[in-house]
Amino acid sequence: MASLMGTYSHNMDAKGRLNFPTKLREGLGDVFYVTKALDQPCLTVFSETEWGACLQK
Repeated sequence: MASLMGTYSHNMDAKGRLNFPTKLREGLGDVFYVTKALDQPCLTVFSETEWGACLQK
């Protein structure tokens, strides 16, 4: 699992959608999941494969 850490500027459109930078989308694939971290004040992003692995635990 790759780790992307840092601060990213973002904008939400009128429908509440985020626009992910192209470089991040390239690494994540066409389907990915964004969740609120349970133990930190941040968001966590999972590729479809990584999300499936989390659901199996």
